[in-house]
Amino acid sequence: MTAMELAVCAAIFWSGLRRSEVFALKPEDLDWHNQVINVRRTWQCFDNKYKRKLGPTKGKSNRKTLFDPILQDAIKKLWEENGQHEFVFSYKKPFRGSMTPCSSWIKHNFEKWLERAGIERKGRDIVPHSARHSLATFLLDKGVPLKHIQDLLGHAHWEVTKRYTHLMENTMKEIGKKVSSAREEHQAETKKVVDFKVS
Repeated sequence: MTAMELAVCAAIFWSGLRRSEVFALKPEDLDWHNQVINVRRTWQCFDNKYKRKLGPTKGKSNRKTLFDPILQDAIKKLWEENGQHEFVFSYKKPFRGSMTPCSSWIKHNFEKWLERAGIERKGRDIVPHSARHSLATFLLDKGVPLKHIQDLLGHAHWEVTKRYTHLMENTMKEIGKKVSSAREEHQAETKKVVDFKVS
């Protein structure tokens, strides 16, 4: 998995960002100290690279969301590989006329990511947006109040958030468990490296 793929997957799952929000992030939106992402803008007409332009978020108001350590590590690796540019998720040089991946890039890679994570679709409709459902279910399962999840995901009405937590519940729990397991493995590997350096 490339640094770009890893960083985008982490942003979608661990921060609950919409695809159009992920690629609109700028380095100044990342609060490394408080582990928060300030979501201030999104790409309008994201699926049409000729018409897309920056605009306000879906709810027309800024929000804060999680800046998980896994995402922080993934962004550091991405920047080591590609350098730091105007947008967080940027290539080293333009690819197909753009510095950032487009909507079709995620669609093209998504099935490969599911397969790599060991998630079987078996007729289930799992799309990139499903990661937001998974995060909501995961947080609710961990005891996070629905109101906090609503604010994190940028929903104007709590009914939408509640629907997220019930949609595809078994599928999302399965994804949440697999991602949580991967996170624990990552933390264990990081600890091994630290312990080795200390020894």
